[in-house]
Amino acid sequence: MPVRAGLPRSGDGRPFSESGRRVLARRASPELWCGRCRLASRGPGRARSGEGPGEPACRTQERPSKGGCKRTPALPCLSRLQGAGRELDELKVLIVQGTGVAAHAYTSAITNVQGETMRTFRGDRAMSFRYVLTVTLTVLSLGSGPAARAELGFSGHELHGEGQTTYGYLGSAVAISGETAIVGGWGEAQVFVHVEGNWVVQARLTGDGGRDAFFGSSVALSGDTAVVGAYREGHEAEGAVYVFVRRGETWTRQARLTSGVPGALDGFGGSVALSGDTLLVGVPDGNGAVTDSGTVEVFARRNGSWRLTTRLLAPGGLAKDDFGSSVALSAGRALIGDRRRTIQGISGAGAAYVFAQAGAGWHLEARLTASDAAALDRFGQAVDLDGDTAIVGAWLADPAGVDSGAAYVFTRIGSTWRQQAKLTAPDAAADDRFGFSVAISGDRAAAGAPLEDVRGDASGSVYLFQRQGSTWSLLSKVFADDTLAHDRFGQSLDLQGDTLLAGAFGASDQTYDSGSAYLFVGPLLRLAVTPAQQTAPPGSVVPITLFVRNLGPFVLNDVTVNLPSMPACDLFGETLAPGQRKSFVCPVAVGTESLTLEILARGTAPGLWPPATTAATVRVNVDDGKVRASDQGAASRRIPCAV
Repeated sequence: MPVRAGLPRSGDGRPFSESGRRVLARRASPELWCGRCRLASRGPGRARSGEGPGEPACRTQERPSKGGCKRTPALPCLSRLQGAGRELDELKVLIVQGTGVAAHAYTSAITNVQGETMRTFRGDRAMSFRYVLTVTLTVLSLGSGPAARAELGFSGHELHGEGQTTYGYLGSAVAISGETAIVGGWGEAQVFVHVEGNWVVQARLTGDGGRDAFFGSSVALSGDTAVVGAYREGHEAEGAVYVFVRRGETWTRQARLTSGVPGALDGFGGSVALSGDTLLVGVPDGNGAVTDSGTVEVFARRNGSWRLTTRLLAPGGLAKDDFGSSVALSAGRALIGDRRRTIQGISGAGAAYVFAQAGAGWHLEARLTASDAAALDRFGQAVDLDGDTAIVGAWLADPAGVDSGAAYVFTRIGSTWRQQAKLTAPDAAADDRFGFSVAISGDRAAAGAPLEDVRGDASGSVYLFQRQGSTWSLLSKVFADDTLAHDRFGQSLDLQGDTLLAGAFGASDQTYDSGSAYLFVGPLLRLAVTPAQQTAPPGSVVPITLFVRNLGPFVLNDVTVNLPSMPACDLFGETLAPGQRKSFVCPVAVGTESLTLEILARGTAPGLWPPATTAATVRVNVDDGKVRASDQGAASRRIPCAV
């Protein structure tokens, strides 16, 4: 899908400010300024404000800010067991770190859940994990139903850049297109390519203004073209955007673009989106309908040259609305965030605008707002668009506490857009900032919560959602096993099919706040349970066929299936190529019996998802003389786990 990335700047994504006028942060001082709120910092990059990741707690507060500048105590590790529904292909992956106890809603049994991690570090510092999928099979003699299957996902790589520096903040922006990914930091962007199962750096891209221009704070990628924003470059910090093209394995600069109506501190390049030969550049503080209301400039490429074709404005815009703070582009439509817009008298609720391309021009098609808009929600902080589906983040919404955050999904029929869903984290807490980043691809959506505390204060996490019909449900909560406090995993996101790319710009695994990014692939491993279609009375023993299939792009080695109570069913040491499956048969008594089955696999990819464990109930039934297998279903339930 065409990709975009918004600008993860300090505060609510805006540059630091002083006396109401934005200036660059002064790193030489132990104190920083955010908005008009003076901050005492634990160090650069370890900050947070009442408006977003990237700033410390405020010493004083001169203006009201929703949620204030505060800290939130870390939450206990909570994972969620999703209901299996009526078919286990609806089963959600449950991520578990460490060892815990699962009390299943559909049985009285207590199942010990093992979360096992085996980490090995090679020269490229990539990680390898072991994963366990546990499925509880309960054999009953009730009714009949379809065959069941469960899925387990795991990841590919942690992307470490080359030559990273202190406060490099790699992972501030990310984008992926095919087998290529780009990860932006402060001062450079690095291009990674997928080569023989590994992701390696292909190029390091830089601009003329360096780190102080915030080159790399926004990125976009489409095929062999990459775009990088530097929103503070220029003599008056008006901003610039760079276009790079790849020929073979070499990236070269094709263009340096500036605003058609440049102005000091306009933020040109604060957000970018690219699809083929069309480029959107957000100018959130440019002079649009009124001074500093924001604009978006549209560029088109022809014969290798880029030219400005039009400027998009929000109707009725006001100063400091931030129109253009986020942009997305797909199939001839542009989605533009306006996160500070006042909606029906609700200050700072935010909005997003859809523009449709018609020939050489663009026209406004719709204005999107949250159905439950509230003051200072900042709807429009992040946006993404894939065909007829849009997602908009409202990172300061309060569904489960102040600034816990939300995201909204909209769909289009004809030229009419309607809200389809409001997405929130099931374990949401105040100050998580869910919706700070969003991404969508087909029927999957992702929302980042960079201040969520799953692995320590502001370690961050990402929530994946799946759509079936018009209903969205949580697929998985994702976080890296090695993230630490203040890493802000989920600060930036992109999603391409089954591949998720997430930035953790505060990670310090190479040097302090050098930053990192993680690439996840899944679901990859599937367990299928099919019935033996034969006549059998209750109490007799019938064979149940189990299938294990590798759904991912990497070879799985040492695939092992364990049924502790039935060793005859075990499968040992199998190798599964991508798409390959293995089957084995277990004799199961028709009646009431519980089986616990574990699947373990080791991938050839250098990195995998954190250990995952999930559970489901399957029943074997007698119906008209036929034996069938189906799921029993389950209610949602939270499961504590030790980290």
